[in-house]
Formats: sequence, C-alpha cells, structure tokens
Amino acid sequence: MNWSFIILEAEKPYLFLHKKMKYIGFLLITTFCFHNNLYAQIGAAELYSGLNKTAFTSNAIIPIDEKGKFNFIGMGFYNFYHRDQDKLYNETGLQTGVFYSFTKDFKLGLGLYANSTFGLQQRLVMNYTKKAGDFFILVAPAFAINKSTTTTEMVVDILYEKEIANNWNVYVKAFGMIAYDNFNTHARNFQQPRIGMGYKRKYFGFFADFDQWGSNLDSRSNYGLFAKITF
Repeated sequence: MNWSFIILEAEKPYLFLHKKMKYIGFLLITTFCFHNNLYAQIGAAELYSGLNKTAFTSNAIIPIDEKGKFNFIGMGFYNFYHRDQDKLYNETGLQTGVFYSFTKDFKLGLGLYANSTFGLQQRLVMNYTKKAGDFFILVAPAFAINKSTTTTEMVVDILYEKEIANNWNVYVKAFGMIAYDNFNTHARNFQQPRIGMGYKRKYFGFFADFDQWGSNLDSRSNYGLFAKITF
C-alpha cells in the first residue's frame, strides 16, 4: 500500500513548513524506509468538506518487527477554511513516532509532531485501544515539550460499526481532542461526530466539526459530507 501525506500551500503553514523542512524531510524519509520493509500495514485516508472548511487526513500503522511489538505510527492532515476571515486557522500537521506494545491494547511511544500552529514538538504518547462487540474505543493522552511550553493533550475516538447486509455496515463515530499549555491554559479542542455507511472498507456520510482555540475559546463550526477508505 502506498500512502502519503498531502500538504497544500497556504501562507501560514507554508512559512512554518519551510523553516522546518529538514525535520519534515526526516519524517517522510523514515516513513519511506519503513514502507519498503514491512510485515503488514493498516492505514486510512479521509476527505471531508462542508460549508466552512475542507480537510484531508491520512494515517498508517506499520509493524517494524515480526512479532508486531514495535510499530511505526504516522498521521498527517490539512485543514483549509473557505472564508478569508477564517484562513488564519488553516492548519497543517504531521505526526510520527515509534511505539512499543506492552499488551494487545496498550502502546507507549516517542515521536515528533510538526504543526503549523504549535510548531515542532517532541512527544510521549500512550495509546489504549479496546474492541467490544461492534464498538471500538481509542484513548490517547500525549505529553509534549515545545521550547518553554509544555502541552498536554487527550484524544478520544469512539467507533460503532455494525454489518446490516452483505459488505454493508452502519458507521457511527465520535472523535474529540483537548489540549492545554502548561496544564492550565486552554490551547485547542475539537469534536467531530460522523454518521454514515460503509461498503468494503469504503465509508461515506455526514459529519459535524466543532473547533475552539485559545484561552478565549474562539469557535468555528462546520457541517458537510465525508468519504473515507481504509487499507
């Protein structure tokens, strides 16, 4: 499976990525090296577009060893607002790291996160996953250092997927994140509910997107359609 991160050009993300190009290049080269020495891969790409914003995300989990104890995990995204007054919130991000699986459900990893808003961060990330029937739950707290700022983050992903006919599934997902600087100053949060259908690893439907930035909780919302493919 070939996979890549699509990074489109906008003024603020471009300036950041230009300054950090050597780091971005290292991350992509590392990804390419693992790509050519794989045991198995799990990946997904998703495009969603609504009234106010269009976004693309891509992610992959690549086992490094035969037993699958060590995994390379990468994720990239781009968010593009349609209105000129909202373009300061355009966001480009690339996250990569190596994780060790202590159990089937628990992973701990170290990595880098390059973001057009927050800069370059070194991260310690925990991944806890649990599948129960038709439900799948991911909880992923992260601890990052960015120069003099410490960022703590919590990601929660809840998925319900149930087969209703041959190769057809109901697809319901709730995805959210909240981040604080120095443990006491709100930096960012978002909630992204989705509802739709799936057919042979291809998904489509409706989404809502609620974003808030900064200590003043500057808010933006978006509604529209999504399409997703898993590998």
